[in-house]
Amino acid sequence: MTSASLQKPFLSSTAGVVLKLERALNQRSIDSFLDLSEDHVVLNDHPRDKAQLKSLLTQSFAAARDLVIVNDTCDISVAAKRW
Repeated sequence: MTSASLQKPFLSSTAGVVLKLERALNQRSIDSFLDLSEDHVVLNDHPRDKAQLKSLLTQSFAAARDLVIVNDTCDISVAAKRW
């Protein structure tokens, strides 16, 4: 992860989300992974919606029972929302 913020609450919160993501993938819990996902993502330079992402993960996990997912870099962007 690369971030300019060194504030402990931000880092702690971000670490918690990354841990949930890693846990979902390591447990092969597609539904848990999708709960953390946006409705539309870009994966391997291809835009995908949740249904496409679910299909891809289902195929990948079925095709490679010993599949290990390793993230060398985790890019996180933060956008403030005004209410």
